[in-house]
Amino acid sequence: GAGTGEYRASMADVDSQVATAMGGGDQAKECIKEKESLVDDVKDEKSNYPELVSELRKSFAERQNGGNSYHWRQQQILAIKAMLVENKDKWTEALNVDLGRDSRESYFLEIAAVLGEIDEALSNLKSWMKPQKQSTHLLSFPGSTYLYPEPLGVVLIISPWNYPLSLLLAPLVGAIAAGNNALLKPSEISAATGKVFLELVPKYLDTKCFATRVTEPQETTEILKEKYDLIFFTGSTRVGKIIMRAAAEHLTPVILELGGKSPCWVSKDADIKIAAKRIAWGKFTNCGQTCIAPDYILAHPDIERDLITELKIAIKDMYSEDPKSSTDYGIVINKQRLNHLSSLLKQEGDKPSFTVECGGLDTVDEGARFMHPTILSNVDPKCAVMQEEIFGPILPILPCGGVSEAIDFINARPKPLALYAFTKSNSSATEMLEKTSSGGATVNDTLMHVAGPLLKFGGVGDSGIGAYHGRNSFDAFTHMKPVLWKSIAILENKNPRYPPFTDEKLAQLQSVIRLASCAIM
Repeated sequence: GAGTGEYRASMADVDSQVATAMGGGDQAKECIKEKESLVDDVKDEKSNYPELVSELRKSFAERQNGGNSYHWRQQQILAIKAMLVENKDKWTEALNVDLGRDSRESYFLEIAAVLGEIDEALSNLKSWMKPQKQSTHLLSFPGSTYLYPEPLGVVLIISPWNYPLSLLLAPLVGAIAAGNNALLKPSEISAATGKVFLELVPKYLDTKCFATRVTEPQETTEILKEKYDLIFFTGSTRVGKIIMRAAAEHLTPVILELGGKSPCWVSKDADIKIAAKRIAWGKFTNCGQTCIAPDYILAHPDIERDLITELKIAIKDMYSEDPKSSTDYGIVINKQRLNHLSSLLKQEGDKPSFTVECGGLDTVDEGARFMHPTILSNVDPKCAVMQEEIFGPILPILPCGGVSEAIDFINARPKPLALYAFTKSNSSATEMLEKTSSGGATVNDTLMHVAGPLLKFGGVGDSGIGAYHGRNSFDAFTHMKPVLWKSIAILENKNPRYPPFTDEKLAQLQSVIRLASCAIM
C-alpha cells in the first residue's frame, strides 16, 4: 500500500511519541532507547554493497555446485519458524511499539500468516523441486520435455512498515524454498521491528546466504545500484516506479506488490449488518494501514443511511465508545503520516467536500498518534481524500445506483489491488467480477481472500506486478527452465530438417505439423 518510503522521516524522528503511545513510564523510555540504538546501528554501518552482494553471489554459486539441496532449504525454512516461535513476545512487543497492536492481533495478522506459509512450503517442497513432465510436440519426437525449477540466484526483498514482519518473511519463505540467497531490507520506519530483524536473522539463518540492512532512503539508493536476480518490493505505487527504474539498469525482473484505492460496493439487497461489520473490520484493522483495506464505499442511496448507522455500531462493538483507550485499535505509524491523513480531512473552498459522520479532525491526538475511525458521507469524488490511497482510518461513502454505475465508477480509475462486493445476487456479483479488473476480490467479506497460502496474492496494472503465497511464492522466485531430452535412436540422415531441402522433405514436415495440430485439437 501507500507505505514504504512514502512519507519518509528521519530515523531519529520516527516514533518520537513512543512514550505517549505506550502510556509512559520505564517501558516506554526503554523502547525509545532501543530505537535510538537502532538509529546508531544504521548510521554506523557503512556497508560496501558491491562486496556484500558479491559475497552472497559467491555463496550461492558454492551451493549450486553442491546441488542446492532440499536439506538446506528445509533447514533454513525451519530456522525461520524457530525464529518466530521462540521469540514470539519479542516480535509482538516490537509491533506494539511500531503500530500499537495488541499482541494477539499481531500473532493472528502476521506470525500465524507466516507460519501458514512455512507449513505449506515444508509439506510440498519436495514435489515443488521436482522437474515437471510436459507434453512433447511431435516435432521433438522421439524425446521427452520437462520444466526444471531453477533458483534465480541472489534476490533483494524490500518490505514496508505496515505489516513489517509478515511482508518480509512470507516472500522470504518462497525465496528460500526456491533455493535463493537474499538481501533483506526491512523498513526503517517500523524501527522497533527492524531492530529485531537485525538481531535475530544472523542468529537463525545462514549468514553466508542472507544479510539484513535497515537503511535510510539515501543508502537504499546505493543498495538498488547493485545487480540482483529479482527484486521483490512491497510498498506504494510511487516508490514501485523508482524500484522498477533502478531494476531496469540491470534488466532485473521485479515483483511489485503495490496498492491503490480498493473499492467496496454495497448493493441495495446486501445484508447491511453483516456488510457493516466486515467492512469496518477490514477498514480499521491496523488503523486502516492495510494495502487491501476497503478504501471507499459505493453504496446504494436507499441503504446508505442504514449502512452508516451499522458502521458506527460495528466500530463501537469492536473498539468501545472510546477507541483511543482500546488496546484493540492501533495507532498511526508516525507523526508525519498522521499529519498527512489530517490534511485529507480539511475542507477545501466554500462548499463542503464531505460530511463527517464520526471521527474527524477533532479526534486527532498527535502525541498519541491517534485518529478515531472516521466515516465520511456526501463525498465529492474530486476532493483530496478520493485522489490517492488513503492508508489510514478514513472511510468515504459515495452514493451509487446499481451495479452498472458502480462498474463505470471503478473502471474510470486505476486498477485496484482489491475489490469488494456485498450483494445477495450471484448475477450482480458475477457481473462486477467479470466487468472490472483488480488484483484480487472478495464477495461478501473483506481482506480474507489473502488469508492462507492456497490463493495467490498480487496486483494488476498500477496495483502491482506478479503474485505470491504458497506455491506461487516458489514460482515467483524460480526460473522454470524448459528442457528437451532427445533420444539418439533415430537415423540422422532420414531427418527432413537438415539441408539440402527438397519438396519431399517439406511434405514430410508439413505432414508432422498437421498431425500435431490434430492432436492438439
